Amino acid sequence: MERARFDRLLETYAPVRQDETGAIIGAMEFYQDPSGLESEVASSQRTGWIIVGISTAGMYLLLVGLVKGASNTLFRQHRHLERLAQDNAHLAQRVQKAAARKTETDEQLLMRIGHSLHDGPAQDLGLALLRIKSLRQGTVRHLPRGESAADRVREDFELVETALADALRETREISSDLHLPQLERLTLPETVEMAKLDHEKKTGSTIEVDGGDVPASASLPVKIAVYRVLQEALNNSHRHAGGTEQRISVSYADGWLELRIADGGPGFDPAAGEAAKGTRPGLGLRGMRERVEMLGGTLEIESAVGEGTTVRARLLLETEVR
Repeated sequence: MERARFDRLLETYAPVRQDETGAIIGAMEFYQDPSGLESEVASSQRTGWIIVGISTAGMYLLLVGLVKGASNTLFRQHRHLERLAQDNAHLAQRVQKAAARKTETDEQLLMRIGHSLHDGPAQDLGLALLRIKSLRQGTVRHLPRGESAADRVREDFELVETALADALRETREISSDLHLPQLERLTLPETVEMAKLDHEKKTGSTIEVDGGDVPASASLPVKIAVYRVLQEALNNSHRHAGGTEQRISVSYADGWLELRIADGGPGFDPAAGEAAKGTRPGLGLRGMRERVEMLGGTLEIESAVGEGTTVRARLLLETEVR
C-alpha cells in the first residue's frame, strides 16, 4: 500500500522485546521518504567541495607567495653577489697594480740607498783609508816649507777622525730611515704616538695629536702602513714646510681608519708639482700611496699655495677589531 503512494521509501525495521525477559516478541517497520536525507547529503557534499576548493586556492596562493618571495630574495642575493664580485675584481686589480708599483719603488729605493752610501759614507771612508795608508807608510813628501812631519800627522789624524765621524753620522741617518720599531705588541694609538715621538726626537719639533675614538687592535700590516705614512708625511712636512703647525688627526668610522697629517706651511699646487716631475710623484709619496692601496685604502694630498698641506690616508680595518 505504501509503495503505491510513494515511488521510493526508506524502510527501517526494529525488534520488539518483552520487558521482563527481554525476549523478542515481534518487529516494527518504519517507512521514511528519502528525499530529505538526500537533500542533506547533497548539501553536505556541496559544502565539502566548497571548503576543499577554498582551502586549495588558499594553499596555492600561499605557495605562489612563498615561491615569489624566495625568488625575489635569490634575485637580490644574486645581484648583491655580482656587485661584491665586481668590487673584489676591482680591488684585486688595484692591489695587483700597487704591488707592481711597489716592486718598482723598492728597486728605486735600493738604488737611492746605494747612491747615498756611495756618495756619503763610502767617500768619507775612502778618504780615511787613504790618510791611514799615508800614515802607515810614513809618507811625508812634498811638505810645505815650515811644516813638520808631526804637524802633517796631526792634520791627517784630524781628517781621518772627521771623515769617520761623518761616515758614522750619515750611516746612522740612512739606517734611521730604514729602521722599523717593534710594532707587534703596540696598539694602534701607541703606534701613532711612537711615530710622533720618533719624529719629535729626530727634528726637535712639536706635533699636536687628536687621537679620537679608534680601535686598540689592528693587524701588523696596518700598523706598519700607519707608521710609515706618518713617518714620511711628517718628514716631508718638516723638509718643505719647516715643521710649521704640524698636526696629526686619527679617526674611525664604519670600519675605516683615517689619518690626517697637516701643516701650516706655504703649500703648493699638486697639479703643477706633478707636471714638473713628468706626472710621476716623488718616491716618498709613491711609497705612501702604494702601501695604503695594497691594503685596499686610499691616499690623497690636499694643498694650495699659501694654505698649507694635508695628507689624508684611509685604511680599511676588520670589524672584529672593535
